[in-house]
Amino acid sequence: MSVVDLPSAPADRSIVQEGRSGRLIRAMAVDLQELPERPRSETAKLVRWGAALVLVLFGIFGLWAATVPLASAVIAPGVVKVLSRHRAVQHLEGGIVKAILVQEGEQAERGQLLARLDTTQIEANLGVLETKLFADLATVARLEAEQAGAAEIAFPDELQNNTTSREARSAMAAQLSEFAARATSLQGERKLIDQQIAQLEDAIRGFQSGSEGLARQLSYLQEEIKDSDFLLAKGLARKPRVLALKRTQADVEARIAANASSLAQSRGKIAELEDRRRQTSYAWLEDIAKQSHATRERISDTRYRIAAAQDMLRRSEIRAPEAGTIVGLNTRSLNAVLNPRETLLDIVPTQDRLVVEGEVKPSDRNEVRLGQPARVRVLAFNSRRTPMFIGAVTMVTADALVDPRSGKPFYKAEVDLRQTPELGPYFASLQPGMPVEIFVETGHRTFAEYLLEPLMLRVRRAFRES
Repeated sequence: MSVVDLPSAPADRSIVQEGRSGRLIRAMAVDLQELPERPRSETAKLVRWGAALVLVLFGIFGLWAATVPLASAVIAPGVVKVLSRHRAVQHLEGGIVKAILVQEGEQAERGQLLARLDTTQIEANLGVLETKLFADLATVARLEAEQAGAAEIAFPDELQNNTTSREARSAMAAQLSEFAARATSLQGERKLIDQQIAQLEDAIRGFQSGSEGLARQLSYLQEEIKDSDFLLAKGLARKPRVLALKRTQADVEARIAANASSLAQSRGKIAELEDRRRQTSYAWLEDIAKQSHATRERISDTRYRIAAAQDMLRRSEIRAPEAGTIVGLNTRSLNAVLNPRETLLDIVPTQDRLVVEGEVKPSDRNEVRLGQPARVRVLAFNSRRTPMFIGAVTMVTADALVDPRSGKPFYKAEVDLRQTPELGPYFASLQPGMPVEIFVETGHRTFAEYLLEPLMLRVRRAFRES
């Protein structure tokens, strides 16, 4: 029996492990050999798709940058300030102070009556102007009726609606009387001319009848003279008889000529009278047109003066321009003469108005104008929760100012904030001195214009001689 030497236990475990590792490596190598190789065409296709996607994205971005407008604005730092000024209560024309209805320190509401001025002179002047206006309106109505040949005057509603006014009634009554008198005068003048024409026509008919009789008489005389000349040639008639007949013929012919002359003169006089009648009508209408034009001009002037007088009468009641406290009341002005533009009292506004005051760079001054819309961000508020305030530029200084701390020039601008319902709670939280950023809207530009503007500026400067 042979004896075989067996290895020890540790050596056996290492051999087993090495065998397992070799088998695993050989299996992985076989698997890798069995994997198919990826085609190169599929990789190129993926590259092309990626490049196309990049180009599309860049194209969309370029289109957006070139076409979509973006709001542009001038940005200026600023602070919230109080616009509190005493309001001086004055009167433009002045007058006699008849009543003062407030006291020193009293609270007055906007539009409250503060004082009254004497209106005696204003009311008297207004009454004179209204009387003149009523008279001119009635005159124009009468002239229009005469021009149209109407039988009665159609007065305007402004007069008919003021029948309770004695001046309006007097103006209408006066023009009715003048309308009747002028119509009677015109009719009388025309009637006189018509009568003269009728008389001349009667005379013409008489001359025509006389001329016809004389013509027949002349015909008879000519026949008788012809017979007498024949008898005279035969010695059967006396010569004086023939001469007498010829004298009668000459007289009849002269009378016929005189009638013809008188007939022509009468017809000429009729033509003159008819022309006079037409001229009378033309002169009548021309006079009406001139009077109407002058009266209408007076009416226009009177209306302006009445409007001014009514404005003075309305402003004789001095009212509070806004709510506030009465200060500086001059009680000595009662029953005294208030000079034009003299201060009667001052009002301290009850509610101070907050405005935003900003510093605009000199390079941005050309972009800022009065009335431009502006948006304001209050830096003391949470920018994510607080909306931007809306307002408009109300003031820009004409010349640049200099900051005493930094020495930099700037233009001071004021923005008046507009209250809206959604901004009401935030307005209540505004306090003077809060820092803000002001965005004055200047227009719209595309993103491409923003990017290209520095480049274009350098290009324009590059082709200039230094």
